[in-house]
Amino acid sequence: MSGARSGDNFKPDLYVVARMIERIIKSRDGKLKRTQLQMKSGLNWNVFVKYLNLLVEKRILIIMEDPEGIYVTTTQEGRAVYRDLLESIRQIMGEKWMEDSRRPL
Repeated sequence: MSGARSGDNFKPDLYVVARMIERIIKSRDGKLKRTQLQMKSGLNWNVFVKYLNLLVEKRILIIMEDPEGIYVTTTQEGRAVYRDLLESIRQIMGEKWMEDSRRPL
């Protein structure tokens, strides 16, 4: 992807990281087109590109191409990172916070 690099004073929000991974995991085929992921993540395109570049660089997400288009999916490591992020959020914020937020991560 062209555009912003993952460095350059970029301080990622781990809630956004978890939300991006979750959207892919919960998708019907376990993959989303880049624009679908961007829209489902609630990020503008420029910010989304920064997160995507970072997560691909860290081997949490991968970009793949098939006859139907270009998709983003998780790696095994990415799924493990997602589980660890959720567990950390639960430990820090508690189960009640997760229930009260009524928004999937």
